[in-house]
Amino acid sequence: LLDGLKARGVHASFFMVGENAAANPELVERIYEEGHLIGNHTYSHQQLTTLSEEAATQELTKTQEVLEQITGEWPLYVRPPFGSWNRELEGEVHVRAVVGGFPGLDHHKYGGNCPKGSDAGERR
Repeated sequence: LLDGLKARGVHASFFMVGENAAANPELVERIYEEGHLIGNHTYSHQQLTTLSEEAATQELTKTQEVLEQITGEWPLYVRPPFGSWNRELEGEVHVRAVVGGFPGLDHHKYGGNCPKGSDAGERR
């Protein structure tokens, strides 16, 4: 994927699961060095609205710290797993949430339930 993006001069957004980023720092570094946006997708892909505020903050902060250690920059965006987000977390971790559907996906067709793997959903 990265080779194809590079060959075409295209940049993309990569929302990283912290435990995967920690296990593959050389991949994260390459993504960063090639100019792609890197965001937070929690440390262990937990649905944040089912966690206590403290646990949700830890999921986000731990990933922020891993990504900052690798890239030298604090990520500005989080894409919460399952699209479930608590707005109070933005102030706690100093990130902006990217939530909602994907262009071209008709969520009404699914009665508000997104297809498996679409990772789009509710916002609190």
